[in-house]
Amino acid sequence: MLNFINPKSNIGYRINQIAIILEEGIDYSDPFFTSISQRMIEAQVVFEMWTSSITSFIFGTGSGGVIDGGKLFLDNSVLGSSLLGKSKVHNIHILPFSMIFRYGLVGLILFLVLLKIVYKTLLGILNESKSEQEIFWSLLLIFWFFFSIPAASFLWSMPVFWISLTFINKT
Repeated sequence: MLNFINPKSNIGYRINQIAIILEEGIDYSDPFFTSISQRMIEAQVVFEMWTSSITSFIFGTGSGGVIDGGKLFLDNSVLGSSLLGKSKVHNIHILPFSMIFRYGLVGLILFLVLLKIVYKTLLGILNESKSEQEIFWSLLLIFWFFFSIPAASFLWSMPVFWISLTFINKT
């Protein structure tokens, strides 16, 4: 993929990181991996919290749930930019883990339902003749969903995503 994408672009940088991780693994002490290592730590903490009790497994921690960051995060900017103070992190980046953290098994099911809707929408674009308006809303739904996977808060905060989801389900 790096043959087609500029390796100095943001996406090229991420693809290069993923290639190195798949080949060599993550070196948590290397600043080159700071962003990805923070997300891996978040995922591990979410999994531990999710499996800590039957209640959190089924229902999660709720919309107000936080991770007590303390010394977990290697990058001080994670805690420094936290809206809830220097020790509590509210935003979980990776969408499926964010939904598991907030809503537990219910959130995982909701994520799978969204994934199925996106998949069916993609198949609908490829296999059916649609109007320009249907194609627009379908593509917006698909692209915004995948855009939100590494930054979950974008999914919930974009009203146009919900409008597109409504439109797709009406057609």
